[in-house]
Amino acid sequence: LLFNAENGYLDGILRGYRSALITRQQYHNFTQCETLDDLKVQLQTTDYAAWLAELPAGAKPETIGECLQMAMVERFAYLRGNAQGKLGPFMDYMTLPYLIDNVILIIGGMQS
Repeated sequence: LLFNAENGYLDGILRGYRSALITRQQYHNFTQCETLDDLKVQLQTTDYAAWLAELPAGAKPETIGECLQMAMVERFAYLRGNAQGKLGPFMDYMTLPYLIDNVILIIGGMQS
C-alpha cells in the first residue's frame, strides 16, 4: 500500500534505466564495428554518451570498459542515495560481496 509513496520515485528511475538498455539493432551495430572508435561512435547513440564524451580518440578497451562501469556505479550510487526504508540496507547488502572481494585482493597483493 505504501510502496508508491516510499519507493515510487526510484521505481520511475529504474523504469527509465530499463528503457535505456540497448536494443537488438544497437547490439547488431556493435557487432559490426571494426575498430574501437567505431564502437565509441555507436555508443554515442545510447545513454552512455555523456560518460564517453571525454574519452580521447583511440582509447583502450579497458578505458572504455571502466568508463561504462563508472556509469553503472554512479547510477547505483544515485539510487542508493535516494533509497528509503528497508530498501537502503538491502542495497548496502548487495554491495558486500564486492567489498569482500576487494579486501581479499588487497590482502593478496600485500602478500606478493
